[in-house]
Amino acid sequence: SVIPGEPVIVRHMELRYHGEASNDIAFTALLDTLPLGEGDVFHHGRYEAVKSLVQNMALERGYFAGEWKVHDVVVSQPGQTVDIRLDYDSGPRYHFGDVVFSSLNPDRPLPLQREWLEKLTPFLPDDYYEASKIIEFNKALLDSRYFNEVRVRAETDLAVNERVPVNVLLSSENPNQLDLGLGYATDIDARVSVSWRRPLLNDRGHSIEAATEISSVRQSATFRYGIPWTHPLNDTLQFFSGFKREVLDEATTYSTTVGVERLIRRPSGWQRAYTLRFSNESSRQNNGAEETNNLLLPGFSLNRTRSRGGAD
Repeated sequence: SVIPGEPVIVRHMELRYHGEASNDIAFTALLDTLPLGEGDVFHHGRYEAVKSLVQNMALERGYFAGEWKVHDVVVSQPGQTVDIRLDYDSGPRYHFGDVVFSSLNPDRPLPLQREWLEKLTPFLPDDYYEASKIIEFNKALLDSRYFNEVRVRAETDLAVNERVPVNVLLSSENPNQLDLGLGYATDIDARVSVSWRRPLLNDRGHSIEAATEISSVRQSATFRYGIPWTHPLNDTLQFFSGFKREVLDEATTYSTTVGVERLIRRPSGWQRAYTLRFSNESSRQNNGAEETNNLLLPGFSLNRTRSRGGAD
């Protein structure tokens, strides 16, 4: 039989940074989250995890020339203790270089003017490199709904003078989105709905959408035209119009609306909307009586969207 001996205890552990990472608060904070420390039972997997955490942090924050200068594990017997010394030289921290936008189809021009593409870029040339900014950039381009395919790549192998160029490939080959729907409800009977959207109408970032719903009781149509004001996602202007006819028990009502809305989104999740709407509402009673109302309605709304957790 095998009789296990006493566990080896970490008597001393030292992790030191050299290079620019020694002044990086993210590396300092990492020291408090290491999976192995003094007084713990030595576990080789956790020791390797410590090294991986440091190396991953370096790659995420742009220390592409980093290397271990010292990674020693010294076991003392019969005391059954271990001393760990880790010295990591990060070298210089790299910066973002130029961003190059290209079409996935070389025979086609860029689907969106560079002015608006740059506004979707969450960093500037010479900002410190962060891998999370590349992910944020990719998400912003997809969230714009202008493109059906996006590829954002940091070309670390092409870095010159610690500047990492970023290549962005874009495609908007399928600009039209069409949805058809059929349904039934007791108050409006059977209905059919059609909606069409073109998220990128031209290279200035304009969008257009229209929808209609038809049943024996209610018929409606809406139209919306959007343009970026100061930002394609966070500050937009929407022109809208709509018409609805509805047959009630004792009357038929008509409603026509036109208006404009400015939507401003903040990184904190707050969204402001300023609206000016003109509405013409009329009704015709079964006995022939008619009534008409014209309304000019300014509006303001403020809301915040917050999300917790994530997808598994």
